Parts: sequence; C-alpha cells; structure tokens
Amino acid sequence: MENPSGYTVENMVEDVETVRQALNLGKISLLGHSYGGALAQAYALKYQRNLSHLILASTWSSTKALNEIFVRMKQKMSPELRERIDKMEAEGLFGHGKAYEKNRYTNEYMITAWGEGYFPYIYQNHPDPNYDPIDQGKTSWDLYREMWGSHGEFVIDGNLKSVEYTDRLKTITVPT
Repeated sequence: MENPSGYTVENMVEDVETVRQALNLGKISLLGHSYGGALAQAYALKYQRNLSHLILASTWSSTKALNEIFVRMKQKMSPELRERIDKMEAEGLFGHGKAYEKNRYTNEYMITAWGEGYFPYIYQNHPDPNYDPIDQGKTSWDLYREMWGSHGEFVIDGNLKSVEYTDRLKTITVPT
C-alpha cells in the first residue's frame, strides 16, 4: 500500500477475511500475537462465525488502558531517565541525523526508551541477554508511525487508538 493511512485495524480485518475466503478455508483457528492479537480480536468481533478457535498471546484490548500503563511506567522510572525521555520527545523524535536516519527514532532514543525504559519493565527478573534495542528499529517506519504514532514509545496516538474492545470481548463465544 503506497499510502500508509490505509493501514488500519479495520482494513486489515478485511484483508484477513479476503484471504480466508480466497483459500476456501471455512472456519479457521486464528492466532494473534502483540498487534496481531489486537487484529485477531477485531476479526473475531466482526467475523466470529468464521472461527473455530481464537488464540491471543501478549496483546491488549484497549489502547486507552495501554496508554495508562505507559504513564505508570514513566512515573516509576528514575527521574533522570524520565527527564531524558521527555526531553527527546519534546524535541521531536524524527528528522535528526543523516538522511537515512531522519524517518526513524534516533539510536539514542531507541536505547533510552526500549533499552532503559521497556527492558527492565518487560523482562524484570529474567533479562534476555540477546535483546538489542537498536535491532528493534528495523521496521517500516512509515507504517510504524501511522499505526503507533509519532510522539514516542509511551503514547499510542496513531491508527491503533481504535483498539477499544474490552467491553465487547464477552461477546466472543468461540474457544479462546
């Protein structure tokens, strides 16, 4: 897709359904991890009749609730770390560095946000010795910014803000 604004949860739900139909799959077991879990929930809420099972792993059902977790994460950081993150976010996270760097987070922000901010929160007592915050930056940044937003790792204000399913999850009756 040339225009990243077309990357919405709703459009991707239709993509999943189109593939299911094109392959004549009938009822499917759908597994979603992380963003794929949000997509799988949206699919189940619209096309439950086409599912035999729904499997969700490490995902969320409310962007509003996830943004509240990010606020608490930042509050629990050391004041020095929080100040560094806030300063980089206030200065704008894009357009810095060499031409190939301008459309992505700076290495400094990736290390600070993902390495120092997320890493201790996610791994707690079981750190992954292979985790590399810079390696996390290997992504389609136009798509990432469209979906997540452009204001940093501690607020989702892109297309993913449409993920608000918590109150409707009780309507999913397939084995989940």
